[in-house]
Amino acid sequence: MSVVVENEHLLPLRAGLATRDALQLHCPGRIGVKWPNDLLCDGAKLGGVLCEAEGTRTVAGIGVNLEGDSPVGGATTLEVVGGNLPPAADWQAWLKPLVTAIITRLQRLIQLPVPEFLTRYRLHEQLLGQLVAWDGGHGTALSIGADGALEVSTAAGTVRLHADEVSLA
Repeated sequence: MSVVVENEHLLPLRAGLATRDALQLHCPGRIGVKWPNDLLCDGAKLGGVLCEAEGTRTVAGIGVNLEGDSPVGGATTLEVVGGNLPPAADWQAWLKPLVTAIITRLQRLIQLPVPEFLTRYRLHEQLLGQLVAWDGGHGTALSIGADGALEVSTAAGTVRLHADEVSLA
């Protein structure tokens, strides 16, 4: 699914949390977010958000692995983690309320002031306090800054990542 909104610098984080919140109702395991755009359940990738800005608008594309076996190594599906899924014949009836829930939640999260949003986001962020690595470095994930940057403590000091593939070290 895709959602178009006015440019919003925290949209990848807000859309990820909105999707997490909506999916959590259908999943017995804890769903978390992994900066900047992944959804994790049981340590495996359940889905993700990709955003692209053009002019005054940003498109958030949201993808979730719903059924079947894990599509690739390190990934999972809602079915694999024991989520409650409808019979195949009822997919359209199930997806419409799910999409509506994600959009409604996203609209609410966009309205929150940055400090309040980040407090909620950090509750579900899986990297904080963990050793992490990225191309060019490694350290301990400390926080998410007001601009959405991942703040990491390294031997050389604090590094702020604005976009990168970050994994647990």
